[in-house]
Amino acid sequence: NGSDEAPQIATDGAGNWIVVWRSSNDLGGTIGTDLDILYSLSDDNGATWSSPAPLNTDAASDGAVNDQGANIETDGSGAWIATWMKETQVYAARSTNAGQSWGSPILLGNGLVEFFPDTTSPRLAADGAGNWIIVWADGTPFAGAGNDVDVQVATSSDGGVTWSVQADLNTNAAADSGDDQLPSIATDGLGNWLVVWRSTDSLGNTIGTDADILLSRSTNNGGSWTAPVALSLEAPYDGFTSDFAPSIATDGRGAWVSMWHRDSAFIQMAYSTDEGDSWSFPVVLNSIHDDTTRFPQAISDGAGNWVAVWESNENPLDVGFDFDLFFATAYPPNVVSITRNGDELTNADLVDFTLTFDAEVFGLDTTDFGITTNKLLSGTSIQGITPASDTAYTVTVATGTGTGTLALDFVDDDSVFDSSTNVIGGAGEGNGDTQSSDSYTVDKTQPEITVLGETSVTIAEGSEYTDAGATASDDLDSDITDAI
Repeated sequence: NGSDEAPQIATDGAGNWIVVWRSSNDLGGTIGTDLDILYSLSDDNGATWSSPAPLNTDAASDGAVNDQGANIETDGSGAWIATWMKETQVYAARSTNAGQSWGSPILLGNGLVEFFPDTTSPRLAADGAGNWIIVWADGTPFAGAGNDVDVQVATSSDGGVTWSVQADLNTNAAADSGDDQLPSIATDGLGNWLVVWRSTDSLGNTIGTDADILLSRSTNNGGSWTAPVALSLEAPYDGFTSDFAPSIATDGRGAWVSMWHRDSAFIQMAYSTDEGDSWSFPVVLNSIHDDTTRFPQAISDGAGNWVAVWESNENPLDVGFDFDLFFATAYPPNVVSITRNGDELTNADLVDFTLTFDAEVFGLDTTDFGITTNKLLSGTSIQGITPASDTAYTVTVATGTGTGTLALDFVDDDSVFDSSTNVIGGAGEGNGDTQSSDSYTVDKTQPEITVLGETSVTIAEGSEYTDAGATASDDLDSDITDAI
C-alpha cells in the first residue's frame, strides 16, 4: 500500500546480501505511512529474500518524519552500516549479524536534503580493518565556516560502534564562497581514502565559478584531508559548464575511476593510477548528447574489469525517449601466452619466443621485457620484436654465454594499451606481469674429456695392451662417459 523506491545493495562476498530502500508502506499497519528505510536480506546469494522490515528502529514511533536516501556497506568482516537522511539530519545504524537485527539509529549531524535525495544521499566506505567514513553535505554554519554548503565527514575506528563529531572535510570551508555538494567516497583498503564532490568555488580564482569536480584525500583514516583540488584537467578553462553528481571507485590494485555528468548531457570519466595525485584527461562515454543523461557510477571486480551505469532519455538504440539505464564496459587487454618457438635444448646465439595478447595493442617495445635465467647463463638481451599478427609478436633474445635456462618475461609498466587506451591488466604497474610458460635450456659449453691412460705407450711386439680409456663430463648433463 505504499511506494518502494531507491534501492541500494551490499554483499560481504560470503553469500550474504542486504538491500535497503525508502518506502511509504506501513507494513500492514505496523509502522506509519511516512517515509521509512526498509531492508531485506538474502543468505543464499539472492535465491530467496526475507520479508521487508524497518531498518530505522523508530519507524513505528517517528510520526510524520521522513527517512530517505539510504546507503549501505559492509567491511567484509561482519559489520554492516546503513546511513540515511531523517529530514535534515544524518543517521547511521549498525548490524553485526548480516542484517538479522539492527542497532538504534545514531545521529551523526546535520545535513542538507540535496537536489535528488535518493541519488545524492550520505555516502560511506570501509577499509575492512574497522575504519569507516561517512560523507555528506550541509549548509549549516559550522565550526567557523560560512553560510555556503560544505562537505561534512564523520569517522569511526571501531567498526561503527562510535563516531566522531561532524566536521568540515573541505579544508577551505571557513574561507570559500562556493557550495560544496554531492560527495562520494572510496577506499582501496590500503590506507588511501578519496572523496570527490561538486563545487562552485573558484579555488582562489584558479578555476571558474561554474560547477566543477573537486577532490580531497586522506591517508590517516579521515583524521585529516588534503586541500581541495580540481579533478578534471578541463576545470580551468571549461567555461560555464556544470559538472554534477560525481562518483568514485577503485579496484583496490592502484586504479581509481571518477565519473560525473556535465550539463545533464555528457557522461565524463577520468582515471588515476597514483592515488589521485594526477588524473587522465576526461573522456565522454555516451554517444548522443541531445537529452538528459545523468548519475553515472562505476564498479570494478578487482581484476581490471569495470562496468559503468547511468540513466538517460537519449535514444541511441531506438529504445524510446523515456528514461532507461545504459552501461559501458572496460575490459583491459591481457597476455594470453608466451611460448618458445624452438626445441627446449639449444646452443643457438639467438632464440625466439611468441608473445600473444587477447587484443591488438600498441606501445610495445624492448623495455617491456625481462629475461629470467639461472646464474650459469650471462650476457642475455632482448634483440628485437617482430609483429606476427594483429595480436602476436615474435621476440628475439640473445642467449649470451654459458649454460642454463632462459625464460622471457613481459613486464607491465602501463605503457602497452589497446585501441581504447586500456592498459595491460588494468591500470596499475605490474598487474599484467607474465612469464613464459616454457623456457629454453641453453648449452654453449663443450664437454670435457679426461684421458685416464698414459699419453705415450711403447708396446712390445706380440704383447697385449688395454688402455685405461677416458671419462667425459658436461656442465649440463654431468657424466657422459657412455657417449664416448
